[in-house]
Amino acid sequence: MSRQVIYDRGGLASTIDGILKDDYVLQQIIDVINRSTVLFSRLRTQATTHGRKFVFSVQLGTSQGVGARPENVQLPNPGFGEYEQAHGNVKYLYSTLYITGPAIEATRGNRAAFADALKQAIKDARDGLKLDMQRQVWGDGSGCLGTVAEAVSGSNTVRVTNPYGLTYHASEPPTPEQSVRLFKRHMSLFFDDSTPVVAKVTGVNPSAGTITLDQNVTVAQDVRIYRGDSGALNNKDGELLGLPAAISATGTYLGIDRTGKPEWQGHLVDCDGPLSLQAMRAVVDTISIYGTTEPDLIITDHLTRSRYEALLTSLKRFVNPMQLEGGFKAIEFDGLPIVVDKDAPPQRMWFLNTRDWLWYSMKDIGWLDRHGAILHPVPDMDAWKAYLTTYRELVCRRPNNQAVLFNIVGEEPAGGS
Repeated sequence: MSRQVIYDRGGLASTIDGILKDDYVLQQIIDVINRSTVLFSRLRTQATTHGRKFVFSVQLGTSQGVGARPENVQLPNPGFGEYEQAHGNVKYLYSTLYITGPAIEATRGNRAAFADALKQAIKDARDGLKLDMQRQVWGDGSGCLGTVAEAVSGSNTVRVTNPYGLTYHASEPPTPEQSVRLFKRHMSLFFDDSTPVVAKVTGVNPSAGTITLDQNVTVAQDVRIYRGDSGALNNKDGELLGLPAAISATGTYLGIDRTGKPEWQGHLVDCDGPLSLQAMRAVVDTISIYGTTEPDLIITDHLTRSRYEALLTSLKRFVNPMQLEGGFKAIEFDGLPIVVDKDAPPQRMWFLNTRDWLWYSMKDIGWLDRHGAILHPVPDMDAWKAYLTTYRELVCRRPNNQAVLFNIVGEEPAGGS
């Protein structure tokens, strides 16, 4: 957001509501969020829901009313394609803008200081929503950030593991740094124990894989951890249905049971060891054989990308970086760009056909505007707040065009492909 927009509105606190309503300011926020990652930048289709629920038809089989016949006989019987209705509800995502009365008054008469203070408040709200959406697309919708690695009794230090609550190769658990990457200072956490616990993160130790809390807690091993302000107000089962939810071969996705429906099943390929070019090609081949198209993007974490680069080096193969739309850079595998996402779960490569992914949106990114006002006083506080929000769900229309290569562990091979 430029200072000029604020200058044009004036420099007093009474203009904040008008600034937040400015179309230019809001469009800048939307653009930053929608272009923040390679995956987000490729989600160009946005379907609009009617109310909270979205519904669309899924073709799970082509017509089998075909056949070869002799001359002058009855033609093949009809064999209609199989269709089902996928459905779901949008998720409600929020980020808070907060600014105090003294902060406003301290900048009165100084337009530059006022602009900088408001820009920072807007940036904080924007980045909060952006970063949380980026994280949620890598979860399964449960909202789990990780699990308690070992039981804690009356301590404010908790060792965590299993990012997103996913499973990892037994021979190589996530590193301490990978385990705590999703946890941030000032984050409120809900530990879903038999006696629920709520605490706030005051510190993160990547070398030890631990988080420090604002109070002593007692929690059991393997307890799942969520964002949350209380036992009732938390993210459990309320987040976006991310890639792990869509790329699965079992269970139900968007109301459709996958059992016996290969068109509605993603492909999970177990590497069970070091990364190899054969394993990667096998994933692409699997999608090509059982899906309707080939992937156009591979996303992975930093360590797995490093293993891929080391593999190429060991094979004396070198590729030039690829420049993608939006300024993103990638390395190449058989013509496919490989990009990293800092929030991607470790030990995995995700092979996607991004044309199959879209947002279903009831409310695009915008301010919560009620009774003609965006900014509202905080009760019993000399402060004001506003909420940046969107009501949406991430949807994959063709899970069988998507795959994940998982359990990528161990040393890189010395040679061979």
